[in-house]
Amino acid sequence: MDRAIKYNELAKFRDLLIATINFSIDSFSSTSSKKNSFTKHFETIREQTIDLYEKGNLEELKALFTDQTEMYKEDLDRDFNTYLIEVTGYDMDLFDGFFTRVEKVMKAEKIANSDERDDLNRYLEYLEDAEVQNEEEIQKVKSLLDI
Repeated sequence: MDRAIKYNELAKFRDLLIATINFSIDSFSSTSSKKNSFTKHFETIREQTIDLYEKGNLEELKALFTDQTEMYKEDLDRDFNTYLIEVTGYDMDLFDGFFTRVEKVMKAEKIANSDERDDLNRYLEYLEDAEVQNEEEIQKVKSLLDI
């Protein structure tokens, strides 16, 4: 890998990890009675991030980013994805096009394969778990899933 490209990737994942850590500290510290232990845990991850960056260890930085963002991906946390974009300036989609795929299926009004069915089932869970439920959208998804 070209040195300039590697440096840019290292800086990108360092920035993304630090933003993730800040988001996590803000999220967990405000909702937990164990504020100090959460903060200490994330500060350790911040130190690890800086150390990996300084050593030029891109693969471990990427792995650490994957570990630290897994929970947000599983929860389809769009606020987190928006936060990363706003704070770091990197245009990214943590959900690997999940919402785009769902939108395509909804527009086609037809499920073509098992992957699309899996996406719609996951999307239905996301909708039903939302604080403010969109009943019309829930019904559309259920109709496509024959529920």
